[in-house]
Amino acid sequence: MQLILGTANAGSKYSLNQYQKIDKKNLIEIIQFAKKNKIKTYDTAPKYKNAEKILGSLSFNKMNVITKIPNLSNKDLKSNILTQVLKSKKNLKVKKLYGLLIHDIAFFKKQDPREVVEIISEIKKIGIVKKIGFSLYDPEDIDFVLKYIKPDLIKIPLSLFDRRFIKKKKITKLHSLGIEVHVRSIFMKGLLLVSDNKIPRKLHGLNFFLKKFNTWCNKNRITKLQAAINFIKNVKNIDGVVVGVDSVDQLRDIIYAFINSSKKYPKKINTQILEKYLDIRKWKI
Repeated sequence: MQLILGTANAGSKYSLNQYQKIDKKNLIEIIQFAKKNKIKTYDTAPKYKNAEKILGSLSFNKMNVITKIPNLSNKDLKSNILTQVLKSKKNLKVKKLYGLLIHDIAFFKKQDPREVVEIISEIKKIGIVKKIGFSLYDPEDIDFVLKYIKPDLIKIPLSLFDRRFIKKKKITKLHSLGIEVHVRSIFMKGLLLVSDNKIPRKLHGLNFFLKKFNTWCNKNRITKLQAAINFIKNVKNIDGVVVGVDSVDQLRDIIYAFINSSKKYPKKINTQILEKYLDIRKWKI
């Protein structure tokens, strides 16, 4: 299981506990620190402001970079996708992309899935990218994707509070098929780490669970960050963990917690009650 640096917060405020916008200087400092600490894989996308160009400015030929295909016009779809992928490759200045993911399953469903699969498979075949796959949010989407392709890589949300993919045995299924699994949102946009007075009003339905988590951490003399990472480190069949930070100090804390993980984390969470809050795309805060 490897740490992967995500860049979703490049140039914008992404996390609930983010205290500053990530400008180019901040991001470069974070990436350089990540490289020094042997983080070799980076997750980005065209929609993440100038993240691709910044990564490209830092000599990433020896690094693994994963980018994504955004929603594009279905008019001349093959040309649009290829143009976008070549643009990302140029911005990143890499000889070959490690991963290319469909960013939005709705885009895949809206098009002819067979045509999209044919296009991205051809992109892989001609050597532009090593692995193709999908960034998903719902366990059911895995079954939909597998009707059309056995991808090389799938990225899913997973956290102490969001155990849907475990409960429905989707991670086990992906592993059995030889599909690389990356997880994201392990802190739920920072929600698991914020203090009680910073919980957005529209997420107050989670107060009970967040306070219970905080109490558990205090009782067990462990930080919330360490508990959240301990949970992830104890899930089998995960290949990569995507984390986003807004400072070198935050990344240092995550690396330390990752290296010093244990089996200490809250074992039971009532995920059924939580489910309406689990898709962070729907948080209007």
